[in-house]
Parts: sequence; C-alpha cells; structure tokens
Amino acid sequence: MKLRRLPLLLLTTMAAVLVTVVAAGAWTLELAETVEVTGGTARLADVTDATVPDAAADLVVAAGGRPGAAVTVTGRAILRRLVMAGLADGVVLAGSDRCRISFAGQAVDMSELTEQIRTLLMQHVPESDPDAPPSWLALEIPAIDVHAAGSWELEWPDARNLRPGRNLVTVQLRDGNRRRRISVAAELHAYARAAAPISTVQRGQIPVASAMQWIWSDLAQAGHAPVTDARALAGMRAVRDLAPGEVVNQDDLEPEPLVRRGELVDLVVRRGGIAAVVRAKCRQDGLLGETVSVINEFTGRPTVARVTGPGVVTMGR
Repeated sequence: MKLRRLPLLLLTTMAAVLVTVVAAGAWTLELAETVEVTGGTARLADVTDATVPDAAADLVVAAGGRPGAAVTVTGRAILRRLVMAGLADGVVLAGSDRCRISFAGQAVDMSELTEQIRTLLMQHVPESDPDAPPSWLALEIPAIDVHAAGSWELEWPDARNLRPGRNLVTVQLRDGNRRRRISVAAELHAYARAAAPISTVQRGQIPVASAMQWIWSDLAQAGHAPVTDARALAGMRAVRDLAPGEVVNQDDLEPEPLVRRGELVDLVVRRGGIAAVVRAKCRQDGLLGETVSVINEFTGRPTVARVTGPGVVTMGR
C-alpha cells in the first residue's frame, strides 16, 4: 500500500497548532532580586516580575517574617514548592536565581517601649495614703530586638494589682495581627507608715501599739509584710528582740497563747446539754482552737481539752 503524502501546508498548520498548545500551558517564573512585603508572609506573586497563573500566585514562599527582618529564597526552592503543590507544569525559571525578601517595619525605640510599659503597669498600682510619698516602678526589661510594621500598642492579658517589691509580669506588644510577648521584672516601691519600737521589745513580750512610732517605709525594702496597722499587734508577742527604730514585720510576731503551761484554767466539761466547770492545771501553752493537756484538779487525772478562750478549755460537746 502506498502512503499518501500530506500537503506541505497542512503539515505546517498542524505543527503550529502543536506549538500553540504547548505554549499555552507554559509560564515564566522571573524572580526579582529584592522585594519588600508588608506582613509576615511572602507569596509567589510578591517575588516575581512577571505575571503568574492565579493558582500559583498565592503560593507561600516565606512565612513568619518579623518586621525589619529579611530572608533569601532561591528559584530552585520555589520550584520545589510548586512541584509539591502540583503547580509546576510548564514553568520556566528566569530572572535572578535568588530573591532577598525584606519584611516592612522598623525597630521599636527601647526608651519609648520602657515608658509605655511603665504607663501600662502604673495603672495597676494600688492606691496609697494620700499623704504618702508617691509610688514608683523600677523596671528590668531584657535586651531584645523588637520591630513593628506600623503603629503598635501594649496590653497586659493577665493584669492584676502589683504588690510592693518584685513582680514578674508578661506584657504583649500588638502590631496588627502580630503579638510579641515581653517578660518584665517590675519592682514596686510603695510607702506606708510601719510600726517601729520606741524602745527595745524583748522576745516573748507583747508589742503595744502606743509604744510604737509609725514611720514612712518603702514597702519594697522593709522586708516581709511589715506591720502597717495597729490592729495587727493585738494578741501578738515578739518572737525575737526588736530594736528601737526597727520596722516590725509580721514574721517577727506570733499569737499570744490564751492558756499557759503551769497556770490554772477553767475546764468546761460538757455532757449533752449540761456543762460543769472545774479547775485544771495546764501542761502546755495553747492558742485558740488548739488541743492541750490539762490535769483535772477535782480528779487529779490528765485529760485533753480544746482552748476556747483566755484561761478557758473545753472538753465534750
């Protein structure tokens, strides 16, 4: 059988159609040398100087960029991402072989940041005596590199009242949708009148409020929980010698026993709705609600009873 020869014009036309079909599926990735993007994500459309298919335009080529930072991506790395996404058919690499991506933004001035943190935290300083020296904050902020793409503001998600002395807090710098956590050590210097003996108070003695001078003290430097209220001295005794002019802390005091070892107390004996009172000798010191051992003066036998008042212990219900 003889093969029929196709006319030359027909062959030429078919070849042109094939070229057109192939060309229709091809596209060029012409990589720019440098680009600047807003936000923390760079997409394919951001790094090319040529038009790319819509399906590939949104391909992420760099993510998590901080304002003011820069990263470099290569054309081959982008090609790998296109292959993984099934978008590499017909692509041709052109232009630069790598692109430096800068994320728009600038460094936050640390002095401004410090003052903004101080302003934020001062809103959570408890009110003090109107006559007291003004409270103030000493801040320790780590040396960090903070950038923001535009305007920024601070927030304190776990806000609470600050205590005199050292407070560890975490604030957030908000820049659009970005959040940056910053750890801060804030030492609050607040002032109150604290109790200080006029003369020595010996261990075991009861510190009387009238024998105290009340002096302005920096509560951040005064130790643990200084006594700032005369009522805190009621029913207390010193656990150590307190020197004149020394600020009294709550740790320096302990409750005064309501019954003492060796003293006679009233022993209330309850049986149902009947109560009898006899004398008893205490065998140990006891605070309100504590159980102590006593000797019943009527029977001469030891028993245990609960301290229910000054010089009074109770047994039974």
